[in-house]
Amino acid sequence: MDPLEIPETADRASWYGVVSHPHVRFDGILFDIGATSCDQVEQDYRDLIEQRLADTGGMSPVEITGGYDVGDTDVSIEATFRLVDPVDLTDLRASLLVYEDDVFYCCGYGGVDTWPVVTRRIHDEEIVLQNVDDEVVVSAEIPIDPEWDPEMLHVVAYLQNTATKEVIQGLYVEPSPASVDDLIGGAGVLQIDAARPTPFRQATEIAFTIPSHAGGGRVLLEIVDLQGRRVAALVEGNLETGVHLRRWDGTTTAGAPAGSGIYFARLATNEGTATRKLLLLE
Repeated sequence: MDPLEIPETADRASWYGVVSHPHVRFDGILFDIGATSCDQVEQDYRDLIEQRLADTGGMSPVEITGGYDVGDTDVSIEATFRLVDPVDLTDLRASLLVYEDDVFYCCGYGGVDTWPVVTRRIHDEEIVLQNVDDEVVVSAEIPIDPEWDPEMLHVVAYLQNTATKEVIQGLYVEPSPASVDDLIGGAGVLQIDAARPTPFRQATEIAFTIPSHAGGGRVLLEIVDLQGRRVAALVEGNLETGVHLRRWDGTTTAGAPAGSGIYFARLATNEGTATRKLLLLE
């Protein structure tokens, strides 16, 4: 999937002047005119942001706070935009952006790589902030597409002037405590909590939770390929309730290298199954 072809990018092509990477203006003063790679555009943006922070002393007339929850079907987001300084702000648009890290895609000759940050959805609202302590709460329920990895989703909230393209303030939104608890699992949930690192070259560690009602029974944790064929078995037997950790070194059950590509860790008990996507790089 090419993140430059998603609807959110296409809708903003004329607004930003997208050719290969967006032309972005910072505080209506500094601007970046695209880049030849994701790494370059990230560094260019960082340099310009740090320059503006130095010029302004890190001050902003607007404070943004908020949180989000990743549920079974939706990402629930709420952000509060509050005016803290007596400044004249017009043409304001508040945006809630959901992005996903490490999105797999196929590159030349059947290879696999990842996009580090892919915008999935953007919710926009026009708002008004006129007096000190004015605040507006912006919320959204973003449906989760089956192709997304819910545990790799993140949220950014930002306020922008639609006339000058000035980004007035932004916030990397932290998940709510309840959402964090859901992500790390619990005694009542059968799930694969994490596989880190992924992508990986030498080995990855897979953390998974066996709920109390499935503890003591037969557990299967295996690595399968895109066709669902077994590549390696990490657990075949009984496990007690709780959180467990297993390591996969990228080899098959026979001890041969599995080869680069997309794989899945699949956890199964008599209570059901859970999966986690992995990317092995050579």
